[in-house]
Amino acid sequence: MYIKSSFCGKSLFNLFTKIIQNNHKPINSSRYSQDLSAIVDSILSKDPEKRPSINQLLSLPNICKWIPRLLSKQIIDVEFPEGIKNRVVQVKNTIHRGENPRSPGIYTKKNLSWSIFDGE
Repeated sequence: MYIKSSFCGKSLFNLFTKIIQNNHKPINSSRYSQDLSAIVDSILSKDPEKRPSINQLLSLPNICKWIPRLLSKQIIDVEFPEGIKNRVVQVKNTIHRGENPRSPGIYTKKNLSWSIFDGE
């Protein structure tokens, strides 16, 4: 099982044209969550101002919860800024309490709101 490329073309020029026109195929909503779809749509936004920064992506609950599962504490301490480390701990504690780490309304498919990232 694999995820298909968002942009497919018969030639390099055709692929380039599709990327420039931002004609990407939406991800399969029956297989992947709306949150993931919203993240992918934001990353592939034609407008650079609408694309999230790496820190914004790493702070999203659905991404943040995987950081301590995939990386050691030493790597997190060295490689991640303090704000991201705090967010990882916050999400990890939420999961340990048995709660859903995703806060309703933080991001939607139509309009990602990066309000939790004040200061960026």
